Amino acid sequence: MNVKRATYGRLVDDVIKHVEQEIAKGTYKVGEKLPQPQLLQESLGVSRGTLREALRVLEQMGLIELKPGVGGGAFVCPISLEPTTQSLALLIRHRKVSLAHLAEFRVENESVMVSLAAEKATPEDIQKLKKLLDKSEHYFNKGFFPWSDFDKIDEEFHMILADIVNNPLFKVTSKALHANLHKHLEKISWNEGFFIESYQVLQKIIQAIEDKDAALAYNITRKHVRRFYQFVIDYKLNNDDIIEF
Repeated sequence: MNVKRATYGRLVDDVIKHVEQEIAKGTYKVGEKLPQPQLLQESLGVSRGTLREALRVLEQMGLIELKPGVGGGAFVCPISLEPTTQSLALLIRHRKVSLAHLAEFRVENESVMVSLAAEKATPEDIQKLKKLLDKSEHYFNKGFFPWSDFDKIDEEFHMILADIVNNPLFKVTSKALHANLHKHLEKISWNEGFFIESYQVLQKIIQAIEDKDAALAYNITRKHVRRFYQFVIDYKLNNDDIIEF
């Protein structure tokens, strides 16, 4: 092993960890500029090349943005879902995550999230869910319910649930899954029966949440998500060129 190279790599990692920790502690706040490179080099005891490489990696991680020119520098970014979304997209693209894997995960993830929402929902939360139900009904009354409309309602429903549960991990996973999965499903020839069934299930889930019946909300969701993905998996078997998983 090249000892010099190994030492360089460790120094880069040390700088990355230091900046991460300072951002986590709030020393470096979102939108603020990191100290001048020379000051960072001196305080951390590293070379200019080591610092430059560490900042490049931090930018790739989405923690900072490097701006050139007068007034430029390294600025702290807001925490973004983009790296998670991109990582999942790569896993799907390179077939490291299959449709069956996603189905299995969503069955468990969404069922638990819904049951927690039933335990935690306030009257204000219920009103938000009922407004979403009214929006769904509006689409049905038009007599036409395209995938794009269903997609928007589905995403909004899961974001409301994540807010009710008040657990950022549910929001992160729901956002990343939605961004990467639903664009693949728009090519399916969904029939009217699917949308009617989905609307009826939405009604039942919201009622279970309002009744604070966590077990019922869990079971309804689990059954519906499993049924949904079984349909998608069966469809893929007959249309492998249409759904790219």
